[in-house]
Amino acid sequence: MRDEQVASATIETITLEKIKFGIRNVMSGSLRAEMKIDSDYDILSGDLTCQITAYLIGNKVHSQEVDSVVNRYPSTIWDLAKLFYAPKWFKRKFPVRYSVDKTQVTHNHYHVCPHLDAPRGKHIKFLIENDISGDARW
Repeated sequence: MRDEQVASATIETITLEKIKFGIRNVMSGSLRAEMKIDSDYDILSGDLTCQITAYLIGNKVHSQEVDSVVNRYPSTIWDLAKLFYAPKWFKRKFPVRYSVDKTQVTHNHYHVCPHLDAPRGKHIKFLIENDISGDARW
């Protein structure tokens, strides 16, 4: 005789709540004067996209190259089909060809000042320091 497996399920009640979400950012008058605000409403999905663009005064203090990102994939749709559906003897005779994309990633570190109208005093000192350890103070 075959052993019968008995399935059991536990049902729980979960109460979800509505959570308020908002974004707030304080910007100086000079930054507001230079900023550009774009919004786009997608009729099909009902999504609203907002983008704020502005320029800041800054100084690149450090640049760090990290390992390259390598993506390897079959060259054509036929190579993809061979990879999944062709028998081993066929793949030995006609191997799958691959394409390789290499992308070098660089992280740039900047000191920036949100005052577009000529920063003064400690702000200038902060901008010209090349210290990225976090010890620089405003």
